[in-house]
This record gives sequence, C-alpha cells and structure tokens, in this order.
Amino acid sequence: MIILAYKQQGIVYLATDTRLIFGHRKESRANEPSSKLRVLDNGVIVGIATHNYEWRKAVLDHPELFTLTKGGDLTHRHIVTKIIPALFDLSKEGDHLQKDSDCALMDGDLVLAYRDKLFYINAEFWTVECERWINAGTYAFGVGHLAHIDESRDIEEQLIAALKASERYSTWIGGPFVTVNTRDLVYQVKEVD
Repeated sequence: MIILAYKQQGIVYLATDTRLIFGHRKESRANEPSSKLRVLDNGVIVGIATHNYEWRKAVLDHPELFTLTKGGDLTHRHIVTKIIPALFDLSKEGDHLQKDSDCALMDGDLVLAYRDKLFYINAEFWTVECERWINAGTYAFGVGHLAHIDESRDIEEQLIAALKASERYSTWIGGPFVTVNTRDLVYQVKEVD
C-alpha cells in the first residue's frame, strides 16, 4: 500500500500499486473503481493508502466530499474547513475511526491532486500542501527514489521504478502499477516486467 506523487512544471504525477491482501491471499485489482487512485469529474485526483478496503471503498464511493472552492480551486483552507469535516463524519458514521489517546484517526492517508496542487492528509487529519513530492502509505520505501528524481527523464517511468524497487521489500506492495496525472486525467495500468 503506497502512493507516490511528484510535481513538475505545473503537473502532478501519481503512481500506486494494485496489491490487496485478504487474509492469506494476495490479489491485484487494477480496474479504476477498485484502485487506490480515482479521477473525479471535477478534476480532483484522490489517492487513498489504507489496509482497510471497506474504508477505501466508502471514501471513494463519495466523490461529493472532494469539492472545490466557489472559484473552482482546491486550497488548504478549503480542505481543512470543508473536506476534512466531511471525511471525519463519513469515517465516524461508518465506524472507521480508530481511537488514539489524543485524537481520532482515519483508517489511512489521503493524497489530493488538482491542477498544479498536491496535498497530503494523514490519518490524524493533518493537511500539508506539498511543494514537490509525497509518499503516502504505511511503507516509505519510495522516499529515497522520490528525493532523487531526474527531471530530465520521464517522471511516470521513475515513479514506476520506485514502486518496483519497493515491491522487493514488502508483500503489501505489488504490480501491476497504475499512474495518472493532473494534465491528462487518464488512469493507466502499467504492466510489470
């Protein structure tokens, strides 16, 4: 369970694996409705990194949560005042809040991308606008690769290479891999060698 995102020249590139673990089974679900990445009708790309398939489905089945401002933008303020309360309510209603000693926790992390903006929402509902890149999920194997992206080479290929490298260290990460970016808004399945 990993989502990698990298921002270059006003475009946000995202990539994820398709591995799901159910008890003693490993499955790959590369179709967009089952994916960890979803392109919404308003142009927002939602990435969700979680082991909880039910919570991911609940969040992705409610695209109306991921609204834009009246001016048609996605801002930190809008996420904190509109999207986070809606996510909290959805998580609470579906019994998907983990109880921590200090606060309630979502069952995973979210990545939101819109045009040239990239945001990370962690399980504690903290929201960060990312200047260049983010790695979301339990496994931070892709971080070293993201920190050394060569911007003269194809970004999506490098994200896939980072996912392939991460796959060697975790049974929770596996191909095929999928990519999407904020320019094309096209969900693509990338076969693994």
